[in-house]
Amino acid sequence: MAAEPEDGRRRPVDGRRIYSLNACRYLTGEEPGEIKANSSTIDHDGRFDEVEENDGWTMKFPSGILASCTTTYGGDTGGGGFFKVHGSKGWLAMEPAFPYQGKHLTAHIAGGQDIDEPEPDKDPWDFVRQADHLAECVWSNQEPKTPGKRDCGTSN
Repeated sequence: MAAEPEDGRRRPVDGRRIYSLNACRYLTGEEPGEIKANSSTIDHDGRFDEVEENDGWTMKFPSGILASCTTTYGGDTGGGGFFKVHGSKGWLAMEPAFPYQGKHLTAHIAGGQDIDEPEPDKDPWDFVRQADHLAECVWSNQEPKTPGKRDCGTSN
């Protein structure tokens, strides 16, 4: 990601923003070519002296896809965040999207059947699947679906 800002303050990319970034990368199959961001702190009660309370950004991908993302350390995200994708033929959403259990996928495709799929598995199965995928990649010398080295600012 970006270099450390001049003011030395920790940005939410260190925590929650990475989930939205990786969801966009995974869903598009692309790396963002352009990112524009803003941050703010509304509650000046001491909790956000070292990190911004809220962060919002827009990413433009090489195909022209735009993604608008937000993250907060102070707001109520409902316990797991969400994402929603709008397209010319329908939409798809997941809420909550990022916890280890309880994800819920919904979608509407024009002229097709609606999708309503709650995740049936309980924690820790989501983590087990991730660990199994990583182990298989190591064993077979394959690249993971979302390689972590890109998240650390050392993209290929």
